[in-house]
Amino acid sequence: MNPSRFICLKQTAFLLIMGFAWMIPSMSGWGKDVLIVLSGDDSFKNFASKLEAELSDYQVERLEVNTDSDYPIYKKTIETVKPKVLILLDNISVKFAQKLNQSGQSHKAIASMALNLKRLLADDPHIAGVAYEVPGYTVVSSFKKYVKPELEKIVVIYREEEFHTFVKDAKTQLASSGVELIPVKIDGFAHLPKKMNRIIKKHLTRNPENADAFWLINDNKLLTKDNFASIWITSARKNKLPILCGLKNFVNPSLGFCTFAAIPSEAGLASQVSDYVFSVIDEGALPADIGVDYLLETKFYIDETKYKHFEFSITDKHRYLIEFVK
Repeated sequence: MNPSRFICLKQTAFLLIMGFAWMIPSMSGWGKDVLIVLSGDDSFKNFASKLEAELSDYQVERLEVNTDSDYPIYKKTIETVKPKVLILLDNISVKFAQKLNQSGQSHKAIASMALNLKRLLADDPHIAGVAYEVPGYTVVSSFKKYVKPELEKIVVIYREEEFHTFVKDAKTQLASSGVELIPVKIDGFAHLPKKMNRIIKKHLTRNPENADAFWLINDNKLLTKDNFASIWITSARKNKLPILCGLKNFVNPSLGFCTFAAIPSEAGLASQVSDYVFSVIDEGALPADIGVDYLLETKFYIDETKYKHFEFSITDKHRYLIEFVK
C-alpha cells in the first residue's frame, strides 16, 4: 500500500473516532442526569410522570423510598447512578439527602411535595425547592378577590416552632392588601390534646376575634385522627365562619368542613421544579442561589352547599377560575 495513502487512512479514521467521541459522551462514570426520589404513594408516582414529561430531554431514573430502613438503598443508588441533580419528593427523601450531605457526599437537589421546606432547608446550601403549602396570601387574597370582597380579618391557629416563617410571610403580605391576619399560637398545648382541642373549639365556635374567616394550615399535629371528627368537623358545622384550607378533600358538602380550598397545580409545580433542574444542569446554578420558593400556580375549589349557605356571589368573569364541589 502506498505509505502516503496509509497515513491518510489513519488520519481519516482518527478524525472519525474523535468525531464520535465528541458527539457521544462516555458512559463510564457519566451517570444519569436526574434521579427522582419519591415515596410509593400513587400521588407521588403520578407527579413523577409529569416531571419525566417535562424533563424528556434528560436521562431520568426513579427510586422509591418509604421508611428509614431504605437509607442504605438510597445511598448505594446515589453512588451507582451518579445523578447531576436529585429531585426529592416527600419528607423522607429530603431527610435522606440531608443525611448523606452531612456525611460529606453532597449532591445538588430540588425538593417539593414535602411539608415545611422553608424551615427544613433554611440553612441548606445543597437543596433548593418549591414549598408545597399554598401560601396564606394566595389562599386568603384569592378568596377575598373572587368570593368575599368585604373580608378584612382572618384567624389562623398554628404552631410557632414549625410555621413561624409561613405565618409571618402571610401576615406581612396580607397587610399590604388590607387584610389583618390574626395568629393564635398553640405551641404550649400541642402535646396536651384536651387543652389544644379547647382552644381550637373556642376560636372556631365563639370567634372571639370577630373575624370574617378562618385559615386552616395543613398540620397533622393539630388535625389528628382523634380530634378531626369530634372537634374540627363538629365545630365547623356550628360556626358562622367560612374555613379556608389547602386540601381539596376538605371541600366536600357531605363533610361540611371547609368552604374554600387552594391547592397546588400539579402541572404548574412540575414546570416550576423542572425549570430549577434546567438552571442547575444547563446554567450551572447552585441550589443556594435558587433557595426555596412558594408555588406559582394553584387551583381553587368551593363547597357549593356552603357557597349557598353564606350567600356568596362570584362574578361570571371569575366563576371559571373556581371549581364548585357538589
